[in-house]
Amino acid sequence: HIWGINLVVGKWDRCENCGKFSLMRRQPLEVLRAAEAAERQSEQANLPASAKSEEEKLKELLDQSKYLQ
Repeated sequence: HIWGINLVVGKWDRCENCGKFSLMRRQPLEVLRAAEAAERQSEQANLPASAKSEEEKLKELLDQSKYLQ
């Protein structure tokens, strides 16, 4: 960001979500990978059990478009 200021212990920058300024520090790669894995796992847990594949969705749309009312 243009308004971010580099300090010795981190970067004083604005949060993209809430707009508040805070001191942001770099996290180790292991911490970032663990957070990504946890996010993927929570997304998969929230998926409905009967999620249709893209092919099934397209086939259903094609079947619905065959008949005119």
